[in-house]
Amino acid sequence: LRNLGNNVMVFTGIPHYPSWKINPEDKFRLRNSYFKDGICVKRFRHFVPKKQSILRRIYWELTFLVNVLFFKDRQRPDLIISVTPSLSAGLLGIFFSRKYKVPLLNIVQDLVGIGINQSGLSNFKFLGKSVRLKKSFTIVTECANGGPSVRGIPL
Repeated sequence: LRNLGNNVMVFTGIPHYPSWKINPEDKFRLRNSYFKDGICVKRFRHFVPKKQSILRRIYWELTFLVNVLFFKDRQRPDLIISVTPSLSAGLLGIFFSRKYKVPLLNIVQDLVGIGINQSGLSNFKFLGKSVRLKKSFTIVTECANGGPSVRGIPL
């Protein structure tokens, strides 16, 4: 998008994967902004669990979600692109797509599929049925299972 002359702004969490540790420079910052290759990157602090559990995962998701929702310096977008495995990123994509009445592109990475299978929801149709937007499209990528593939699911 940037190479096509568009202004691009990225809202993301702090780096922590796969170590599940917070970098010292991010430990006491609530938010951080910088430019990389002409793209404005805004990083939002969130809880990072040392051990995984459903409650810690919920807290991780909620701290990111709340931090982004309370951030006031937002420009009206023309398009929202949300990337999961973070459930909160998907919810924020839906929220801002509806708030600004703009299209949503949701990219669901293969880690979400693993989580869905582990939780007993083995059909990706669940994702399509759980979100109903007039101008949205979901791409499901499965990179870990023998190479990249992409499936589009119009909602």
